[in-house]
Amino acid sequence: MHAICKPANEIALIYMLLTIRIQGAICICLHYFKNIDDYSMDKFRKSTKTNL
Repeated sequence: MHAICKPANEIALIYMLLTIRIQGAICICLHYFKNIDDYSMDKFRKSTKTNL
C-alpha cells in the first residue's frame, strides 16, 4: 500500500512544482508586458507634453 502511494505523492509534488513554475512564468510575462505598456505610455505622455 505504501509503495503505491509514494509515486502518486511524487507525481503530485512534481505537478505542484510545475504549476507554480508556470504561474511564475505567466506572472513574469504579464509584469514584463505591463512594464512595456507603462513605458510606451510614458513615452507617449512625454511626446504629447512637448507638443502642447
